[in-house]
Amino acid sequence: MRKIDRIIDSHVAPVGTFTVRRALPEGKRKSVGPWVFLDHFGPFRVTPSKDGVGPHPHAGIETVTYLLSGKNRHRDSAGHVGIVGAGGAQWMTSGRGIIHAEAPLADNEAEMTMHGIQLWTTLPRALKQMPPRYQRIDASTIPEVAFDGGNVRVVAGDYASNEGPAETLMPLLLWHVALAPGRTFNATISAGVEIAAYVIAGDATFSGQSATTGQLVIFDDADGDIAFGNAGDTTLDVLVLGGAPAEGQGFARVMHFQPMLSLEKVEAAEHPTKEEEPDRDRRNRLQDENTLSALRAFDATIRKHLNRDRVDYVMEPKVDGVSTLVTRMRQLEPRAWLVGTTQL
Repeated sequence: MRKIDRIIDSHVAPVGTFTVRRALPEGKRKSVGPWVFLDHFGPFRVTPSKDGVGPHPHAGIETVTYLLSGKNRHRDSAGHVGIVGAGGAQWMTSGRGIIHAEAPLADNEAEMTMHGIQLWTTLPRALKQMPPRYQRIDASTIPEVAFDGGNVRVVAGDYASNEGPAETLMPLLLWHVALAPGRTFNATISAGVEIAAYVIAGDATFSGQSATTGQLVIFDDADGDIAFGNAGDTTLDVLVLGGAPAEGQGFARVMHFQPMLSLEKVEAAEHPTKEEEPDRDRRNRLQDENTLSALRAFDATIRKHLNRDRVDYVMEPKVDGVSTLVTRMRQLEPRAWLVGTTQL
């Protein structure tokens, strides 16, 4: 049985029009397998015409939004559009570069409450320049495996010979475990797999150690099974994630972005068609134009000051809720970092 390496407390961070609990990356732990990012958002009430995350770029990674409640629309510069409800997932592979936006939708009162997890994986070096792709994973396609005292929803990877619907590009797993009070969950994990468990809701015990909502429990890298129990009096919800160790060393150095910003790509990511939203007003159009100006300024900064075709980047929020895209370019010789920023 694997022991616990450490327990990470998530911290509050602003993203778009709301705040999240961010558990990964963390000071001493940058990844778990290929997973390099974990944000827990909600539950909170949304305003569909106002809330969401506007157009922003990614490259060299995958973004995964797993919904626990609400409804979410994905749109990107490659022309993909997808809507999923509670229990579903948006799985986007950015590859050589893409701009996307996500926004809540609601057709009824239940869908006004948004709750979910967003994760990123880093792509293997050989796949960082692949064409972007998108997978809409409907809740009905995710296997739900019952066991004594709970169930497992297999979003990706394999559990008890049940394969998740996500088409993965490297060895990884993503399971949502629901556990009744007083019960225990056990799973066999393959050798060489890094593994962690994020407590979505409830109180848990891991090898004698306690963990609660918003904490990420990192298992040690020794081979063996994992186990945890429900120490509370309500259902325990845990997201189990892991996989083969990520290529590269550190969070910023494994995500690459090539300048590829254009009016067409921003519009494809952000602007709905007339059929979808006929009442889109001038204020939102001006907001999009401001976003485009910021993206153009960012592109110009890269080309003028960095003069490189490979960029390492991370998204860092500001306290006022406006995102800042912090760009790090690693020069090959010498190995130095240059930094440029732009507000989105």
